[in-house]
Amino acid sequence: MLRPRWLVVALAFQSAWGSSLPQEEQCVTAVYSTYNYITFAGTPAGGLWDTRCQNPLKVASIYAASETYCRDSERAAGLAQLASFCEEFGHVELLPRDAVAENLTEDAIRNMRIVDYLELSRGDPVETPVLISASYFNVMFNTLDSWQYVSWSHHAFGYIGYAYWAAILFLGMASHLYSRMIRSRKARAEREVESNTYPTTSTSSLNRRGRKLLGCTFTNRGEALVVVGFWLLSTVLSVVGYRTFPGNIYWPNPTDQILRYSADRTGVMSFVNFPLMWLFGGRNNILMWATGWSFATFNIYHRHVARVATLQGVAHSIIYVVIYIRANKLWKGLSKVYVLWGILAFVVMILLLITSLDRIRFATYEIFLITHILLSVLTLVGCFYHSIVFEGHEYWQYLWPAVGVWVLDRGLRIIRLVYCNIHIGITGRNKVQMTRSQNQDEFQETAEKTNVTGMNLIFWIRPYDGWTQKLRQECLRSKDQILDTTILLEGPYGHNFPLWRYESVLLIIGGTGIASAVPYIQDHIRRSAGGGEISEEETRIRDIELVWTARQTAFLHDVASRELLPALGREDFQASFYATGVSAAPPRRDLAGLGCEISTGRPHIQSLIMSRACDASAAGSTLAILVCGPAGMADEARAATHLAMRQGYRSIKYVEESFAW
Repeated sequence: MLRPRWLVVALAFQSAWGSSLPQEEQCVTAVYSTYNYITFAGTPAGGLWDTRCQNPLKVASIYAASETYCRDSERAAGLAQLASFCEEFGHVELLPRDAVAENLTEDAIRNMRIVDYLELSRGDPVETPVLISASYFNVMFNTLDSWQYVSWSHHAFGYIGYAYWAAILFLGMASHLYSRMIRSRKARAEREVESNTYPTTSTSSLNRRGRKLLGCTFTNRGEALVVVGFWLLSTVLSVVGYRTFPGNIYWPNPTDQILRYSADRTGVMSFVNFPLMWLFGGRNNILMWATGWSFATFNIYHRHVARVATLQGVAHSIIYVVIYIRANKLWKGLSKVYVLWGILAFVVMILLLITSLDRIRFATYEIFLITHILLSVLTLVGCFYHSIVFEGHEYWQYLWPAVGVWVLDRGLRIIRLVYCNIHIGITGRNKVQMTRSQNQDEFQETAEKTNVTGMNLIFWIRPYDGWTQKLRQECLRSKDQILDTTILLEGPYGHNFPLWRYESVLLIIGGTGIASAVPYIQDHIRRSAGGGEISEEETRIRDIELVWTARQTAFLHDVASRELLPALGREDFQASFYATGVSAAPPRRDLAGLGCEISTGRPHIQSLIMSRACDASAAGSTLAILVCGPAGMADEARAATHLAMRQGYRSIKYVEESFAW
């Protein structure tokens, strides 16, 4: 099989794995490897390195064949390497040429018996030095050359995967740096005033078909392209670059060669992905700061790298089972200790993949989190012991970085956790009151009863199974539905977007996604008032519209009568509330006087966006659309924005927030 032309790219990694490539030592290595299949009489009679280095007949044969088939430079380098191997692995010295010189004269070599591969039975020791045939030497040389090249390519192709992610991250960091440079507040404001231009969204960046692709979830088209590119690259690198030929001494059948090479390739490339899995899955990933990408984005990459690594591990295991079956050594092969550790790692990786599915993760998050950590540790342990049999533990170079990344992430997370809670404890208090007070008066009354001072933190929590469900039950059972408990805070995570730079803002929110909208509304109010602690420019927003859909009417009323109350009376703010719950509780407070009402059902998002886009275009203003809610709502909003821009409404910026990951 010819080497693919594009493999020239992989040669860039030769500096890292040059020791695995055919060198001048290859010729002598092929020579003494051929004599592994020939038994010589005399002493030492046992042990690979003892006979290879000390048996006079075998050593003389190696010298003779080396002088026949190797150049001077190859012979010098190869024999020096053989001597070092004798000392390192056999703890003996290689017999010098002078010790067998009588068998190495020109006449002696010319009169030596020439033997082919398997011509001599290994059970019948030869009594004199023998010279291997040219065909025997060539097939052994090609066998070793093929093996060493393929072994090198396993690692080199894995490094191509690293290069792929390095290129993606470099582009992300360059884009982020460029944005920070040209979007400095003062310079950006001046440019926008002078040219009356604002950052908008291009239609090519919107995926009108939604966030699903091949059963996977993405927040934008760019992420999908990166992931698809990685899948394609991993697939191609797993199946190309094998050197096969009939008559290979290790595996005469080309099919057996492909099976062995592909089994090793998928195993190595699975290991190569381990550092990436742990790097992309950490919350204290410095790459988030460098690229400006969210944790959700890196978590998408983490999950797909993990899926690729798992499938590569599955392929590695299945192919080796096929190899054992073809060799009639299934039970013997599977009974080896290092193989059993590999089977354990294989099974655990499958369990990790299954327990990480969205439905399981959302339904029982606490169980998912604990099992994910335990199974991840068990996977690493299994992989360590599976690869322990290799000299120099060469595959541990992919496992220890994963351990280091995980330890660093855990350490930084603990530090952030301690700092955050100490900070809260100093500036406010670390005991946060969980309350379901229904209006502003009741909230104030609750604050007075519990002596709330300093910082007040409000959490909107949707109960699922696990801790959130337990919290809800305890809160309902407690007196006055107030629970005094101690929690640990972590974060904050995520990024804010400068909505204040746009003249018209539309907030499309679903459920607890209101948590992303309220800070922007409060920021607008502060900027509009001017002064205070805000040092940024005044807001450019002329009008904000909030469209919020939730299941519980009570939730809508609670937030509207507290956090949204300062905005509801403003001329530049309007809100529409939609309740979808079948058994929604009746309103506890009439909001009609606040300029808003609660409707049943869901809003028609496409009509809403088209209407706002038309109004903004007619007024010559820019429109920012922020969406935070279920995937279906985001898909509908994205498609509607895409449609509006295709119809000529170009001054639109689409921003999507997501709590899901």
